[in-house]
Amino acid sequence: MKIFVLTFGISFLLCFCAIAQTGQMNSFSEPQAMMLPCSDCHICDKPTVENPCLKACPRHSWKMTTEHSEAEAPDIIIIDELESLYSPVEFHHKNHAHWTVMQKGCSECHHYSPEGPIPACNECHTKEINPKNLRQVGLKGAYHQQCMGCHQEWSLSTDCNFCHVKLDEEGGMPEIQTAERALITEPDRKVYNVEMDDGPVVTFHHQQHSQLYGIDCMECHKGEGCGVCHTPQDKRTAVAQKPEDPHARCFNCHEDASCDKCHLQKETEGFTHAQTGWPLSRYHKPLTCNACHPKGKKISRLNRSCTSCHKNWSSSNFDHGNITGVTLGEIHMGFDCSDCHLNKRFDKKPSCDGCHEGYAYPDVEPEF
Repeated sequence: MKIFVLTFGISFLLCFCAIAQTGQMNSFSEPQAMMLPCSDCHICDKPTVENPCLKACPRHSWKMTTEHSEAEAPDIIIIDELESLYSPVEFHHKNHAHWTVMQKGCSECHHYSPEGPIPACNECHTKEINPKNLRQVGLKGAYHQQCMGCHQEWSLSTDCNFCHVKLDEEGGMPEIQTAERALITEPDRKVYNVEMDDGPVVTFHHQQHSQLYGIDCMECHKGEGCGVCHTPQDKRTAVAQKPEDPHARCFNCHEDASCDKCHLQKETEGFTHAQTGWPLSRYHKPLTCNACHPKGKKISRLNRSCTSCHKNWSSSNFDHGNITGVTLGEIHMGFDCSDCHLNKRFDKKPSCDGCHEGYAYPDVEPEF
């Protein structure tokens, strides 16, 4: 009886492991169907055969377990599995990998990424469509699904010859490699008129946020389509964007700001450091905010002492004439900074009262 129970138990365990392993293997080739809301594919409430009102096919990263770096793949990949009417496609992987930071990273294209090397598209997508699994497109559909969304948006073309060269056109180059890209002209500011009696005008100083504050494009524009910036204004088509609170982008930095910080009665001028009570010298003006204020922290007032930033600074290695425009004479060169700059307030006019009566800078300069 004990032998029977033991034999039955081992058999049951082996069967269970085999079933589990089979399920795991099948999960690679045919991922389990997901219960998706209709709105993932349709933009209307009641789609019909005549009017399916379909969106572009959604991509679901149903298995993403490993992060990869672009260095793992070659710079250029030749796609030639489907070579028939057209020559193989030269895909510049490195360039595209850089651009994925604006979207979802590697999973923008590699929606299946188990541990280890990323599997090639043809490991799951076959040349012929599998009629038993219509959820999984064929290899041709998979390639085009990857590329057409972004490229159609900025090229405004779905013509095959735009990306492909026919086999009989030796030495030809697809239009995609020679087409002109729209130059991005960064606006100085954007003014929004909103329905708000107490503050109908919002002025957003775009150049200051990118150039002065050092904010990367993707910090505000992550998830937007390429055409939002790279397609000429007069040729842009309506591109579905993820709806969001119009304040969402700003709250990353201005979460605690009150409404009247931005909502005013008229346009505003850009920020100047003089508004803080500390006008910047000609040497500090070209610097970005993060040169003095640590990135990732709320900007606050700094210690005005030169040595708070310039650790090795001293009166002996400071070129007073070149930096301030005032050359000190032999007598004044031996003085300590605080002898003329009271409390080392270098943003204030120096005082001569400690040694001289009736002298005032800049009426009298210390050049004797």
